[in-house]
Amino acid sequence: MDEMTWQARRFVAGRHLPASITLALILIFPFNTAAQTGAGLPWAFLRLGVGARALSMGGAFVAMADDPSATYWNPAGLQQMNHLRFEFMNADLPFDQSLRFLSGAIPLRNNLTFGVAWIGLQVDQIEARTSNTAEPDFTFGSSQNAFLISLSKPLNQLLAVGGSMKFLQSRFANF
Repeated sequence: MDEMTWQARRFVAGRHLPASITLALILIFPFNTAAQTGAGLPWAFLRLGVGARALSMGGAFVAMADDPSATYWNPAGLQQMNHLRFEFMNADLPFDQSLRFLSGAIPLRNNLTFGVAWIGLQVDQIEARTSNTAEPDFTFGSSQNAFLISLSKPLNQLLAVGGSMKFLQSRFANF
């Protein structure tokens, strides 16, 4: 056995073996923390997704995004629309939350397609107490809103480029 082969075996079987096994385990069994990363953070509702058709297709909709919900999923997909279109979604979530989505897109001159969208999460009638009583002292609500402006343009017949800007707003209000 030549000197180089012996050194390579000693490197793997020597002190670097625990690090090699740890690295292999991390690569083979990736940590699944995606569900926990957004919990409790502002704007976590943006990870829920929008559009009935898109949600029913799971992540596959990103590849074909051909309706106004493309403002959220893949703005380049707006290029596939050839007339004015709108989309609306309302979802009642646990704990009296509601998720609403409204989007519209229209083709413009110069092969551009313009889209706008609003995504909102609202919670109303949250009871607040300043002492340990059965009746609330007052109620309030919370809302988080995302406004998207999107634009797409084809590069050729098979490829388009697009982008979105998000404006985020959060507020608490007494009722």
